[in-house]
Amino acid sequence: MRLSSGLVIVGAYADKIRRTLFAQLKDKIKSKELDPKDVAKASADLNKLLYEIFVNRLKLDKGDVVRIIVDYDVVDNEVRWNLESLKIEVFKRVPEDEYIEVVNEAVSKIEELEEIEEVSFSVEKAGETDLGDVVYFVKVNEELAGALVITVLNGEGIVRGAVTRPNPIVIERTRIEIREDLEEVLTRLIEESGKEVDEEIASKMFEEIRSTVRAREEMEEVKREVEITVEKAGETDLGDTVYYVKVDDEIAGALVITPLNDEGVVRGAVAEPDPILIEKTRIEIGEDLEDELIRLIKEKGKSVRRETAIRMIDEIRERIK
Repeated sequence: MRLSSGLVIVGAYADKIRRTLFAQLKDKIKSKELDPKDVAKASADLNKLLYEIFVNRLKLDKGDVVRIIVDYDVVDNEVRWNLESLKIEVFKRVPEDEYIEVVNEAVSKIEELEEIEEVSFSVEKAGETDLGDVVYFVKVNEELAGALVITVLNGEGIVRGAVTRPNPIVIERTRIEIREDLEEVLTRLIEESGKEVDEEIASKMFEEIRSTVRAREEMEEVKREVEITVEKAGETDLGDTVYYVKVDDEIAGALVITPLNDEGVVRGAVAEPDPILIEKTRIEIGEDLEDELIRLIKEKGKSVRRETAIRMIDEIRERIK
């Protein structure tokens, strides 16, 4: 059997132990299996031990709170405590003079929050990440305070992010519809679904998202500065035409074209400066074919991991006869 005192102040634990034990064993006392004197002695023995622990060893005050849990058995018409199972929880009382200042400070903080209650959230698109996710900056009263990142797929998006002011929150992964009022949807998500966290956590997530946008902006700048050219490299055994893609005169990618009459289907990959795939795209084969391929690279490339792009480039180059 198990005796649990519940939460009780130190000044009242002995009486609680005695009453609880008698309540649990009332049927055995009534049936004469146990003598009330033996039950009283058992509770007294346990209380002596608890007094030694609470008063002599832990120096607890009478106003401190404890919870006592211990198992016992009834053997040969007596209560035997299983002291190895004894579990004690202690909750010390804090003197008023130690916490009254904290209470007053907290009340003052709430008043300050009420004063700035009329905050205005707004979101604006900041750019994209290397993986094609869309990043929105969050502003509070026109000052930058957070960021959200959205992974878009088939008219839906998964949003996550963080806002550092006025109260630090994170937006855990949430599915939304991508529609014309997207900015309003995101603002409402911040206001209604933000989970309060430590400021350090919100700031760290905010900076991580910002860094992905900055990296993307840097790569876009590189793309604008490099010179992309294409030149015919040869044909495959199946009659497809292979073009090398050069960046500043260095081979950086490859395209393969399957021609049919005056049209062709292009696919390929470029590893530098930004790894991309060119998925199957139909084009017209004319005199300006090389210009058309360059335009395709700049406008239709899908961001991928660099190793993915390199693997496809190597596969195409191996097919040249």
